[in-house]
Parts: sequence; C-alpha cells; structure tokens
Amino acid sequence: MEPLIKETLEPSGTYMSRAATMADIPELVDLANERSRGLYGENDETLGNWTAAWQSPGLDLERDTRVLVDAQGKIVAEAELWDIQPLHVWKHMYWCVRRGYETPEIGGWALGWLEERARERINLAPEGARVVISTRIPEIDRFWAEVCLAGGCQPVRRMDRMRMALPEAPGPLTAPDGISIHAVRDEDELNQFYFALWEAFEDHWGHVPEPFENYADRMRVFVENDPDMGPAMCLLALSDGQPAGAALCRRDAFGESGLGWVNMLGVRRDWRKRGLGKALLLHAFNLLQSIGMCRVGLDVDSESLTGAPRLYQSVGLSTVRCSITYLKELRPGADFATQHV
Repeated sequence: MEPLIKETLEPSGTYMSRAATMADIPELVDLANERSRGLYGENDETLGNWTAAWQSPGLDLERDTRVLVDAQGKIVAEAELWDIQPLHVWKHMYWCVRRGYETPEIGGWALGWLEERARERINLAPEGARVVISTRIPEIDRFWAEVCLAGGCQPVRRMDRMRMALPEAPGPLTAPDGISIHAVRDEDELNQFYFALWEAFEDHWGHVPEPFENYADRMRVFVENDPDMGPAMCLLALSDGQPAGAALCRRDAFGESGLGWVNMLGVRRDWRKRGLGKALLLHAFNLLQSIGMCRVGLDVDSESLTGAPRLYQSVGLSTVRCSITYLKELRPGADFATQHV
C-alpha cells in the first residue's frame, strides 16, 4: 500500500507535508473556523490573533509547523509545536484537520509529527526534568479525543468557557481601599501590567517558571500586534505605586461583533482575598461596554482552587462549553510545572 503522506505529490491522491508560512494564515484561519463552526456554530480565530501569535519570540515556522496539502494545494491539516519557554519542559501542541478529512491516518500524522519534533528537543530541558507534551481540545470533538488516546495522551484538566450578556447600563465601579484601576497610560505602566500577570499566573496549574524579561517580550509581541487588543485594553490595578493585579481585554473576540473578552485576569498574592479580582472583572466589563461590546466571555480553569470559577459565576457568567487538556509524558523526572492549584 502506498503511504498516505509523501514529501512530493503524485497524482495518486496522496498528500504532501511542508512547513507553514505567514502566507498560509488566511487559509489556516478559515480551516480552524470551519471546524469550530461545525462543532459550536461560531468562529474561534481571527487573522489578527493568528498573525500576532506567529510573531512570538522563539517560534520558528520552518522548524515548528507543518501543513498537509492535497494535489490541488489545499491545506487539509496543520500542526504546530510550541516550545518557546526557556526551560523547554512543557511543550504545547496545536493541530487542526479540515472537516471531512478526519481519518485516523491524518490524525496520526499530526500527533506523530508533533511528538517526533518534541522528542528531538528533549535535550533542551534541564537534566533530570520531567518533559511533557500537551494539547487542549473541545470536549465534544470525539475525533481528536480518539487520536489523543490512541497516541498515549491522557485527559488531565478541564477548561470552561463562560459568557453573559452585559447589562444595558454599567454598574458602579469600586476598588479595595488604596487601590486604583485604570487602563495603562504609558510604557512604565505597561511593564507593570506585564509584571502583575507574570507573578499572578505563577499559581496557575501547568505554569512553568520563566524570567520576567522573557515573559514580557512574549506578551508584548502578542498584545501589541493584535488589532483587537493593544495597551488601551490593558487594565492595571495599582497600590501605592505597586502593581497589584491586571486584566487583559479584547474587543470583537473571534471576529464576532459586540463580543468582548477577558483574555487574562490575575491578582498578585499579597493583594488576594480583598475583592480585587471582582473589581478588576467589573472594570473590564465597563471598559468593554464603553467601546460597544454587548456580550462578554472568558475561559477559566474549572478545577482552580483560587476561587476563579465561583467569582465568575457570582457576576452572572455561565458555562457554555468546555475543553479538555490532554498530556503525555516524554521523560520522567522532577516536575517544574505548577501542579497544586
């Protein structure tokens, strides 16, 4: 039997794999949105978000991506390995297959290529460190669940997507005593914004430590190059000049007019349990409403012990769908990732 995937195309109906390029982004966005519409009836990607992400420091499209194309040049599947953090112990996988092409062979090609590339980079991790690959897929996507399980990946965590309609009139905005909340006003405050999120997310499950400078560089490229975000969508909470917390917002999320999004929200440890998380969330709602958003959503770790799911439920957000993180251990060892929250 001829192999399904070849390095050169022949008129036999086989496919060719190659590295992705920036020119592929419009087709890849369409491919991803075609799949999400089939699952949920809505888009999950935009050109701006994808383009910004692919400018991340450390991502090498020639090394870290592959697309599968048919004899007509149409992309039928895509795979990305994200291994850009300094410790290289937690490697993230993204993949997508065009609807109608969900076969075990194509699914196996994507996961197989990703694992092979990840194993080639194991030696970048510290000696004796545990190395894993992970991916997050929609709970209702049975095709990818079967591919993951067949490839030795196991479900380990659930993430909920929550939404609500914003009220017609914004409510009163308050903050804990001694704390102010506002959109960042200059470069210094933007750095404080990144610092607040960097420290706050140290307690997030799966977090891997990295130097602040590395984190800030990654965030800056992503936030400042996505046309639906930018500094005006960055809320900073200050306490006596110190960053206490932050929230990153997005307008017209996933290309859906009127849908605001809270991409990230975090409070540093010394300022927790004082109501700052809720205050930041309500300020985010107010910001999004002020620019014409009438609905809002966010993603949350449903098993978080920090109280985030309860907070979001308390303001009216409800779960509309969920995704599952699958993980496979490539090398046992000391775990550098946060596991206890």
